[in-house]
Amino acid sequence: MPPRGAAISVRRKRKPSEFHSEVTRERIRAGVIIDRFQKHFMGELELTPTQIRVGEVLLRKVIPDLTHTDLSTTSTRRYVVEVPPQLSDEEWEKKYSLPAPAPKSVQ
Repeated sequence: MPPRGAAISVRRKRKPSEFHSEVTRERIRAGVIIDRFQKHFMGELELTPTQIRVGEVLLRKVIPDLTHTDLSTTSTRRYVVEVPPQLSDEEWEKKYSLPAPAPKSVQ
């Protein structure tokens, strides 16, 4: 059996990311802050107003606030259509008729 100190040194060499995901590490950090706030609330720990404010800010970074934001917008679109002047029958025929086919030459 290896000496106890050897096992501890092996554990310390490993990175925390091998054991915990980022979410788990954030929860652990949040748990420490919440634990300190609970002890303060129960009178077991005295915190200064600055420590309370810092803890509050850090908790907001780790745990999302349960606020609901409702975004609603109203958009109005206006389209402008320019109507060309009305053509007479002859003008329409001249403008939109197909060109006459080219005459075939006989050789």
